[in-house]
Order: sequence, then C-alpha cells, then structure tokens
Amino acid sequence: MIISEEIAKFIEKTNFNDFSQEIIEKAKQCILDVIGVTLYGSTFYASDICLSVVNDFSDHKKEATILGKKQKTSSVFAAMVNGISAHITDYDDYLKYFGHPSSVLISALLPVAESKNVNGRDFITAFILGVEIGSKLGTSMSMNHYQVGFHTTSTVGVIAASIALSKLLKFNVSQTINAIGVATSCSSGIRQNFGTMTKAWHVGHASSMAVFTALLSQVGFESSKEALEGPAGFINAFQGEGKISPLKDLGNPYSVQNIRFKKYPSCYMTHPGIDAALKIRKTIENEFENIKMITCEMTAVSKTVLIYNNPVNIQQARFSIEYCVAVALLTGKVGPEQFTEQYFIKESHRFKVILNKFIKKYNPELDEMTRKKKLCNPTRLTILLKDGTKYNSFVANAEEDLLTWESIENKFYNCCQEVVDLKNIENVIKILKNMEELKNIKELTDIL
Repeated sequence: MIISEEIAKFIEKTNFNDFSQEIIEKAKQCILDVIGVTLYGSTFYASDICLSVVNDFSDHKKEATILGKKQKTSSVFAAMVNGISAHITDYDDYLKYFGHPSSVLISALLPVAESKNVNGRDFITAFILGVEIGSKLGTSMSMNHYQVGFHTTSTVGVIAASIALSKLLKFNVSQTINAIGVATSCSSGIRQNFGTMTKAWHVGHASSMAVFTALLSQVGFESSKEALEGPAGFINAFQGEGKISPLKDLGNPYSVQNIRFKKYPSCYMTHPGIDAALKIRKTIENEFENIKMITCEMTAVSKTVLIYNNPVNIQQARFSIEYCVAVALLTGKVGPEQFTEQYFIKESHRFKVILNKFIKKYNPELDEMTRKKKLCNPTRLTILLKDGTKYNSFVANAEEDLLTWESIENKFYNCCQEVVDLKNIENVIKILKNMEELKNIKELTDIL
C-alpha cells in the first residue's frame, strides 16, 4: 500500500455531500475565525515587511487579494503575505499534532479559489480534507517530530495545504500523488524561531509553497510516490514515529471537529496557565504586593516551547508564561490590547515585579497525566504570599468558550474593526455563515 496513492484516492472520492451539517458548520466557523485573525495580523510590522518585498516584483499577476492591504498580487505571493498575517499574532486556531491548521490552509486556498472562481461548496470541501490529512499525518508523526525541533504547522502544513489545493483544483490521483511528493521537499520550519517574526513566516512559506507545488503538479511535474513512507521519505527524515498510519480512520471521525479556537493571542501552551492565573486572581486581587513567589509547573514540551523568561518584545511575550500569567493576574484581561508593542513598553515596569518572583518547573507527573488522560498542556500554578498563605490552581486543558457563532463573530469583530468597516464586517459574517451557497469566492474577497 502506497500512502500517497491511498490519500489521493480518498481525496478524489470524497465530496461535500459526505459531510454532516455539524462538520460543515465547524468548517465555516474556522474560516471566519482565521480570516478575522488574518485581517488583525495584517496591521503588524511583519506583514508590512513581507508586502514591501512582494511589491518589489512589479510584473506578477494581480489575481489574488492580500487581506487587509486593499491590493492584489499573484496567488503565490498572496498566500505568502496572508500566511504571515494569519500567524503573526498567534491568535489562530489549534489542533493537536497539526498545530495551526486554518492559517496555513486558508492562506493557501483563498488566493487560488479567488483566481479560479471557485464556489463555496468546493472551498469548504477542500478545507475539511486538508485538515483531515494534516491531522492524521501529524498524528502519525507524533510529538517526537515536534520535540526534536520541527514546527508541525509548517512541516505537515505544506503537505496538507497541497492536498487541499489538489481537491480544490480537481486533480486526478496521479496529480495529487505528485503534489504530495513535491510538498514533502518543501517542508520546513524549526521551533528555535518561536518568539520571532520567522514563526509566522513558517505559515507564509508553507502556504505559498503549497500553491506553487499545486500549480507545478497540475501541469505534470513529477515526484516520488513513496515520498511519505519511503526509507528516505518524510516520516523517517523528519523523525516521525510512524506507529499510527496516516491512513488510519480517515474521515472517521473528521478532525475538523477537534479544532479549538483561541481566547488569547499567545502560544496555546500558555493558555492553561492564563486560565489558572485568572482563577486565582479572584481571590488575591488585593494581595499583589504581598506575593513572595509564583511557581508554574508544566509538561516537558511546554517548558521547552515557553522559553522567554524575560521577554524583550511582544513576539517573545507570546511565548512567555511569565508575561502571560503576569498580565492575567494584574489586569484580568489577556487580549489583543495586552499584546501590542506600545502596551508592552508602557506597562513593562509593572510586569517585571511579577516576572522576578516567577519559578518555572518541569513536573513529570503532568507528562504522565497527559499520556493517560490525553490532556493538552496541563499546568499547575501556585502563588505563595509573604505570610505563608498558598493559593493553587490546576488547569488540565485550556478552557474554551468560543463554541458558538456569536462568540466567534465577536472575536471576528474585535480582530478586524480597525481594518474593515462595520457594514463589510456584517457582510463577511453573513457570507461565511452561508458559504455553501456562495457562487464565487470573489464575492467574499472583494470586500476584504
């Protein structure tokens, strides 16, 4: 059995009518959420830098919209800039073993769908299938792939996005196999760059390379059929465990249902700690000056990702459990307002007091708990006051309250109110809630 061939057959035979209404609704929520996050991210300097480089190329097609920038470029370049915008704030959704599926998939799919006049049903179908393959391949790679230093969002993401584009462009089995093979050689992204602009570049690169890969494969560019499972293929070269086949349980159930939306614009591994801090804050709101020590116990992988004990800018702060807990304790709010460079500079003196009392510890019991109960980044926070009083808060999984259309719409509005006018915000929400009825994606991109 050749994995790429089986994936290609699954992609070819699966269509919109195979999905339940629940799956379709979740997919539409993901698309709305990530478009809002992308519009928000388009206001950040990293997005501007990439756009300035793109604009140095004057002869490319004007076929795809750069979200929030009110201009068009080629599909490849639009995917690149949109990918950076989608991920620069770390506010995009999360899926275990895949990372941030919607940012890399939508950044690749939207430009191509716009340039090819794709309808809403085909777009949703391609997105769901991209999530599905990315999730199952990521599960096959396991945490080993991530722990040795690879960023799954981009390494797996470029393959998943290429497969999603294969469906969008109605490839045959042979073309999809070639797309998978080419994509494996585009796979890249290392975690050492977390806390810098380059983490967002991982998504921009993966999305743009997926577009380029699909376009090559469409016109006959060839690759190895065994690019995934071969002795020198992706799974082995990128140190995946491969104990679970990427073909196991395809579509049963569909992984899009497991995507989690972010409440806070920071690394998902900070979220349990933030939730724990917000719980304790209710008790010690008037005792901040009496804090002697804060101890944060975490899993091994959380400790290796949240590496910035004393962040010097807002990108590092997104990967600083110290900063995130301090913000939660001192303000009771952890949102876009608390993650701007201006806010970071203005309020840094307040947070330094908390940071200097912070101890971060690895607790192997939390790793064991994670394995047995299938948890996600369990975190224990203990605050010791000067009089010896202790306050404890344990959060097994990041709490999720963005479960309704209303909550996701509110996040969308907050993300893009400074980029898109109110009337167009309402139109985008209306279009996406009924996306399966959309005749042409341009009706959406024209107002973005």
